[in-house]
Amino acid sequence: MLKSSQSNGSMRHLKIIAFYFIKQLSYVFSCLYPSFVFVKNEHDIVVYTLIMSLSTLINYLISYFWIKRDIQFVKVSLEEFKPLFLPLTAMLIFSNANMLFTFLDRLFLVKTGVDVNVSYYTIAQRIVTVIAGVVTGAIGVSVPRLSYYLGIGKKEEYVNLVNRGSRIFNFFIIPLSFGLMILGPYAILLYGSEKYIGGGILTSLFAFRTIILALDTILGSQILFTNGFEKRITVYTLFAGGLNLILDCLLYFNNIITPEYYLITTMISESFLLILYVIFIHKTKLISLGHIFSKYTVRYSLFRIDICSYLLFLVNLVYPVKMVINLSFLNQYADYHGFLSAISYIGLLVWTKDSIFYEFLGHFCFA
Repeated sequence: MLKSSQSNGSMRHLKIIAFYFIKQLSYVFSCLYPSFVFVKNEHDIVVYTLIMSLSTLINYLISYFWIKRDIQFVKVSLEEFKPLFLPLTAMLIFSNANMLFTFLDRLFLVKTGVDVNVSYYTIAQRIVTVIAGVVTGAIGVSVPRLSYYLGIGKKEEYVNLVNRGSRIFNFFIIPLSFGLMILGPYAILLYGSEKYIGGGILTSLFAFRTIILALDTILGSQILFTNGFEKRITVYTLFAGGLNLILDCLLYFNNIITPEYYLITTMISESFLLILYVIFIHKTKLISLGHIFSKYTVRYSLFRIDICSYLLFLVNLVYPVKMVINLSFLNQYADYHGFLSAISYIGLLVWTKDSIFYEFLGHFCFA
């Protein structure tokens, strides 16, 4: 009976993640495709804003009606709301942590007076956020169920769901981030034309940052928040944001205007935040982190290594080769890289009989 209950809960959780994944993927295409068709130059800001606003509105409406199928909305009195004020405040800070990190970076870049660096930073961030958001956003889907398990005293189910969610995250985000790290310059060329090719390295750095950011989100929302440590989240986030402010100030007052350095300060600060989370979780024994930083992380990282592409990247870094990069070249390179990467990654998953891969395969094939 217990195994059946766990199996039903696991399948429901998988369906929620699958729905979120498909919804976010649709949202990405609804943003990118009209942008490529209707946005011709930098003067089409109204058209671009309209596309992004309508896509976001449709995305929210789909979520609303899907949730409304299973959950009835109830009125909450002011007295009932008071105990929720602190947790909601912590989540507000946690959800808007970018104000202390990437937004702060852009603010300093604006102060340097080199407008093109702000454009490089913003476009690179946008590309990675839109693509990686398909996966990283699914982390928050588990928070209500995790809180429910802790509320009714089912610690074992809570631990299993956290571990399972982290493995699913590794399954998707690691190959996605590694691919964007290699394809960074090509992605920004396709998205913003040769005018913004200077943001290619930034795109690769943002792709690597996605892994750090997602781990911060897992430890912060799924472990600290669900266990009632909202104050810790707030304090640690402010500490990390303060560190980023100090580092950005050091760069600014030393007349360093390179946007890559400002992004690196954010990555250092977010890594510091991750270390604070790990130390606190280990100290309080909330959960074992061995599964989150497990062999599967290493496995998916190694599986994603496309030897040919990495050698090409390193050789071109040491001995730059002048290439004529146009749409035809990008299509050929994307076809080669996408096909080779997909075949190698899926082949290794089949060879190792990866359970997550077969579970998703069965869900999509026989749903």
